[in-house]
Parts: sequence; structure tokens; C-alpha cells
Amino acid sequence: MRKLIFSCVFINCASAAIPSMAIPNLVYNKVSLNPGTMYSSDAADAASKPSVDPAKIAKQVKYKLPGFNADVRGAIINSGRFRVVKMANMPDYILLGQVSAISQNEDSMPVKETDRYTTSYNIDIAVDYKLIKTSDKSIMAAFTAYGHANDVKILTNGGAAYQKQTHNIPMLIQTASKALGDDVLSQLSNQFNISSENYANGSKVITDVKIYK
Repeated sequence: MRKLIFSCVFINCASAAIPSMAIPNLVYNKVSLNPGTMYSSDAADAASKPSVDPAKIAKQVKYKLPGFNADVRGAIINSGRFRVVKMANMPDYILLGQVSAISQNEDSMPVKETDRYTTSYNIDIAVDYKLIKTSDKSIMAAFTAYGHANDVKILTNGGAAYQKQTHNIPMLIQTASKALGDDVLSQLSNQFNISSENYANGSKVITDVKIYK
């Protein structure tokens, strides 16, 4: 009687080829703060709506830095192009980031043929990154990534239009954080020549069928 023996070998090609990366917490020191720039078609109108205190934004950004790193890690992990590991696990690469600038601005523009105008408040955060190869400490890539967020309102001239506008700063910072993660991944892809085509997509299942008497 013949016996059929099926031997299956599972090979995950993607995990074998994907390099590992450690992403330490962002460094925050000597940050350049832009006090805010106001743009408007009417100087008096601009003066009536002062920018948010930049020191307040800087303080909240510093407090939220762990969230920024989490969004960067998440974007890289979801791309499937790197395995994100701890420093203790001897990664192939280390991605070092330092917050270099935080800026804000407001601009106001009239809506043609109406008594309304739009006002936009913007936050931008710049982080300088270096990707270091652990085996020889060489710098594989260097770039500046940006996180941007804005809050747009449509207002009516007169009355409440001249009151100081309030903005949800925590929500804007969270939006900028996610934008930073996306930009880091984009910068790595462009400068380090990372592409999904560099790695095997998915897994392979190899099945050998042997027949014995």
C-alpha cells in the first residue's frame, strides 16, 4: 500500500529581507520658534485677530512628543518596509530625530462678492532626521520632515468677525503629528530608495509531495 507524505515548508520571504530600525524619542532643544505672521487684505482687521501665543504651542508640542514618535513608528510599521524594534534588539538602522522649528501663521482673505472672508490658522513643525547604519555608524540618509495642520473658518464682516478667534490647538498638533509620520515615510522612500518592490510581497508556501511504497 502506498503512503503519501506531504511535507510543507513555510517561508516568509518578506520578514527575512526587511531591515530592522530603532526610533528613539525625539530630541527637543534649541528650537526655533516663529512668533507668528498675520496676512490679511486689511491691516486693521489683521490687528484685531492676534496669533496664538507661540510659547503655548511649543509647550504643548513638547508635551506631545511621545505621540509624534508613535505616529512615526506607526507609519513605518504599516508600510511593511522596516521592522521597528527596540535598541536592545540590535537594529540594522537607527532613525534619530530632533525638532528644529515650530511655526504658526494666520491669514485672512475676503470671499469675492460676499460679506464674508476666510481665516486660516496654521501650525508647522520641522524635525531633522538622520538614518544611521549601526554596523559602521555611517549616515544612510539625512532629511527634514514636516508636520502641518490648519484650521479654516468662514466669517462674516462686522460684529463677531472682529473678535479673537479660538482654535483647537491639541487637535491641530495631533493632525500635524500624523502628517509628520507620513512625511518621514515619504522622505525615507525617496532618499533611501525604499520601495515595496525591494522586498518580497507576502509569503510563499512550498509543498513537497513524496510517495513511499
